Amino acid sequence: MKQLQLVEMPESPVLSVGSITDLIKQKLETDPKLKGIKVRGEVSNFTASSAGHFYFTMKDEDAELPCVMFASSASKVKFDVQTGMGVIAYGNVTVYKDKGKYQLLVTEMEPDGLGTLYAEFLKLQDKLRKEGLFDTAVKREIPQMPMTIGVVTSLQAAALRDILNVLKRRWPVAEVIISPAYVQGNGAAGTICEALERLEHLPTLTGGKKIDVAIVSRGGGSLEDLWAFNEECLARTIRATSFPVVSGVGHETDVTICDHAADYRAPTPSAAAEVVVPVLEDELQQLDDILWTMDEIMVRRLEALEDEVANDLRLLESFSPSQRIHDQTAELERTKKQMDTAMVTVLDCAETDLARLSQRLDDLAPLQVLDRGYAIVTKQDAVVGKAGELATNDDIEIMFTDGEAEAKVSRIKLKKEGDKDE
Repeated sequence: MKQLQLVEMPESPVLSVGSITDLIKQKLETDPKLKGIKVRGEVSNFTASSAGHFYFTMKDEDAELPCVMFASSASKVKFDVQTGMGVIAYGNVTVYKDKGKYQLLVTEMEPDGLGTLYAEFLKLQDKLRKEGLFDTAVKREIPQMPMTIGVVTSLQAAALRDILNVLKRRWPVAEVIISPAYVQGNGAAGTICEALERLEHLPTLTGGKKIDVAIVSRGGGSLEDLWAFNEECLARTIRATSFPVVSGVGHETDVTICDHAADYRAPTPSAAAEVVVPVLEDELQQLDDILWTMDEIMVRRLEALEDEVANDLRLLESFSPSQRIHDQTAELERTKKQMDTAMVTVLDCAETDLARLSQRLDDLAPLQVLDRGYAIVTKQDAVVGKAGELATNDDIEIMFTDGEAEAKVSRIKLKKEGDKDE
């Protein structure tokens, strides 16, 4: 049986984590070789905080170096820092005690050409753009009310939960078909293409159901994390689908080949879901407004038609034989009444004139003259108007108002010219 032998440890002080970290910090931050240094590398995982600070990693083929650039220095940078670009950073190596890690505190930075991945990205982007894959003319419209929506992303992605929540809240009437894929790592681009192809063949698998629109999505990350969405095969698969595709990859500052090839680019996964569907309540309200407007239009149109029919009936009645007979009969009655009235008026006037003339005749009648003291002389039943019509010894009759007398002419005395009537 073996016996354990105790080895005596050399005596040394026991240090705390903070103490050893302070010691490391002092060693690194006082080393003149780590002050005012220049570091060349490719920017990765770049983010800018709301306070204006830059956080990123510089890397090359051998290692990675965490970097921080505070707002006072970041505000002096004269170019847009992006993941994938090459830079030369100036600064000091420091230790971030709380996390126990060293970093480069950058005070100045200048561009140093493009990083390998970013250069590859620009090369492919230029190639596909020249082929016309990104042209506005080839973009398809997003349907206003999609009923079958495809979603291509990882089943474990937070982006999937965000998308499903938005779709359920805004447009619960749609059916969502999830076609899972890997969204990061080697071969991920191929699985995304396969997921889109499964959606393309959905009518065959389901017996007629067809995708109205699809969302390709994942959350944010570095250029390397998002590289699956910068593959040429994905761009060509998107353009080959029969349905429009909305890209919701990363954050607003992340731009991928997928974004350019898609029919619409949304800044985030949630925004992609909002672009794809309307709000059900808004659509129902709009439908109610349309129905109300149509009802008002129909009521006004029916009223107008009723007026037109009434006018046409009146016009038809005006041309119908019975109406014309009725109108002419009424006109005849009016004319008859007018003639009767005119005849009564004429007879009244004639009667008045006759009475006046009768009175005049009565005034001029011989008998009326006799009443005024005159007499009528006749000879052989002929009225004697002048003395020259008589001869001496003519028998004459004299008529008075109250009788007659017979006489014989004994003497005739005629007026001479120039004699005046007394």
